[in-house]
Amino acid sequence: MADALERFFNWQNDMDWGWGPLLYLRPPKNVRMTLRFWLKLFGISILFIAPVSAALGVMLVYYDHATAKHHDTKIPPVVVTENWINRTPPATVLFYGALAIAISVVGCFCQHWAWNRRADRLNREPSLPQPIAAAVPGVWPPPPTVSGDIS
Repeated sequence: MADALERFFNWQNDMDWGWGPLLYLRPPKNVRMTLRFWLKLFGISILFIAPVSAALGVMLVYYDHATAKHHDTKIPPVVVTENWINRTPPATVLFYGALAIAISVVGCFCQHWAWNRRADRLNREPSLPQPIAAAVPGVWPPPPTVSGDIS
């Protein structure tokens, strides 16, 4: 079961598009990731998410205002949004926010565990033997090999 979970999380870790603009931070597969690295990555992600969330909030408010201003009857998405904003208690909004953060933190810890487990396994495996060079580097043509008796 642990191997299947490791394969699943490392499959997610190895997707380039999942790293987004932080792809340059991804280390090689055989390097362990420290908790400090993951906290740094989480902080940088928040810096990317915050402006996008603020822009979506402003767009939502602008869309609602523009629709109410130009139409007598509001279209259904605006009515649903207004009803949700007006009738949802703040505790519910905080609960959903905390739940989203908790899911993100658990996901990060699972990916951290899987990445480090793979790195440890790759570092324990014996490396393949290095090929023997046919000639000394920088010497061409290679020296002849002597086989048998020269007469």
